[in-house]
Amino acid sequence: MQDSTHEDSVIPAYAVVLSIVLFVFCLLGLLFLLIHEKRYSGFVWVTATGPGFHHVVQFPAGPHTVAWVMHQVNQARMFAAMAT
Repeated sequence: MQDSTHEDSVIPAYAVVLSIVLFVFCLLGLLFLLIHEKRYSGFVWVTATGPGFHHVVQFPAGPHTVAWVMHQVNQARMFAAMAT
């Protein structure tokens, strides 16, 4: 398993527009610049190899993807260990 995900925190475009528009009327418009949203990029790669096969799967990034994929990989490892 390879985790190549990245999380960014950015100010959304609507917050910038609202802060500019409401700054003209009152200074409270600047509070919209405190809004942040998280964006995820990258993939979680899972590789399975064995005699005569090689399989690679990638899962898109998300807030819970890494934990879910790690759980699934550990469960598959446990089943493989029980089978031998």
